[in-house]
Amino acid sequence: MSFGTLQLLDICVKNCGYPFHLQIATKEFLNELVRKFPDKPPVVPNPIQLRILGYIQEWKSTICVNSRHKDDLHYINYMYRLLLHKGYIFPEIDDQSAAVLNPTDTLKSPDELEEEDRAAQAAKLQELIRRGTPADLEEANELMKVMAGYDPEVKPDYKKQTGEELERIQRKAILLNDMLNNVKPGEELSQACKAVQPKIQRFISEEEDSESIDQLLNLNDIINTVLKKYQNILNGVFNDPNDALPPPPPPSTTGSQPESWLIDLGDPEPQQGQIQITDDLIDASGGSSDNNNPPKTDKLLKYSPKIHMSWRISKMLVKHRNPANNERYSQRVSVL
Repeated sequence: MSFGTLQLLDICVKNCGYPFHLQIATKEFLNELVRKFPDKPPVVPNPIQLRILGYIQEWKSTICVNSRHKDDLHYINYMYRLLLHKGYIFPEIDDQSAAVLNPTDTLKSPDELEEEDRAAQAAKLQELIRRGTPADLEEANELMKVMAGYDPEVKPDYKKQTGEELERIQRKAILLNDMLNNVKPGEELSQACKAVQPKIQRFISEEEDSESIDQLLNLNDIINTVLKKYQNILNGVFNDPNDALPPPPPPSTTGSQPESWLIDLGDPEPQQGQIQITDDLIDASGGSSDNNNPPKTDKLLKYSPKIHMSWRISKMLVKHRNPANNERYSQRVSVL
């Protein structure tokens, strides 16, 4: 398979609609697409494999999510999970390329929706007849009844679907109007957050109270996360798992029973809900375990607010190095 073939495939996927999407979602096509993939992924995949992985990732994130007939494309999700299970790493999606497969005009009249469904049903009927298995022929028979209007109750209510889409658009318009009404002249939230960051970082370098430092560090993390999420939305990237806000700093333990800040090197009994890595994972992957020699758990590290805060201060030092305060920071971290 050459780059020219893959480029032609990408053009057809982006321009031929559901009939072509149905073809690339068949088991035969997907198995042939990855036929030369080794069972164990190489350290550095070749360019052809990397391009194919990118296409599967793109299809899984676009047409398998946004298509009105996404239930017919489930084998793409199966192939994605299979490759992920074998250890293949998928490249990041090109936002501009994926935007072509994301529908921008979701509002359609009842007649347009019915015409789209008829074209999709005709393509699916042709594919079922081509396969010719008893199960496929039985499904084709049921599909022909739907296309012929044999059971009027099965026919979708296209007018209702259009009305629901109009209601969603109305809610979006009302929300946008509320946001615009709350905007004051000269006030831009993203610029305000960017402008205040240097001052917050200066407060961190000058603050002496450990609890205040932790609160300032948490605020700085929140601003960084919000600004990144804002930039992702401008670029058309939504639902990035890295956009979640950091948790608030742990409450002060002043006046409570002091606990040890040392790393516990023993093997205590794990608390309920505590994650631990054991050799049982080897059994799940095909290995064997000796019942007479139960697996040992890895050493567990107790969470320490002071160690956590020291790490965050060190991280801030690397990112925003201030030569005048480096020595005082280092002394502070060592004391903590």
